[in-house]
Amino acid sequence: MTFEGIQPNMADCISNCNDCYTTCVICISQHPGEKMMAECIKSCLDCIATTRTSAHLMAAGSPLHKQACALCADSCERCYNECSQHDSPYCKQCAEACRKCMESCRAMAA
Repeated sequence: MTFEGIQPNMADCISNCNDCYTTCVICISQHPGEKMMAECIKSCLDCIATTRTSAHLMAAGSPLHKQACALCADSCERCYNECSQHDSPYCKQCAEACRKCMESCRAMAA
C-alpha cells in the first residue's frame, strides 16, 4: 500500500498494523466468553489498542510513533505467542498477522 508523502516502509507498517487490528477483532469475536481463551482475548485486546495507536501516530507524522511501535511490537509478540498455541484457524490467522506487525513495528522503532 502506498500513501502520499509517507515512506514505503512506514506505509507497510501502517498496513500491517491495520491488518493485525482487524484480525485480532475477528479472533476475539470467534471466542466470546470462552474461559480457556481468556489470555488469548486479553492479548488480542492489547494488540487492538497498540496497533490502532501506532497506525494513527505514523499516519499523523507524530514524533511519538517510534515509542508506540516499540510497545506495539511487544504487544504483538505476546499475542503471537498466545494465539499460536491454539488450534483455532482464527488464532492461527491472528498469530500470523501479529508476527508481521511485530516485525515491521520493531523495524520502525529502531
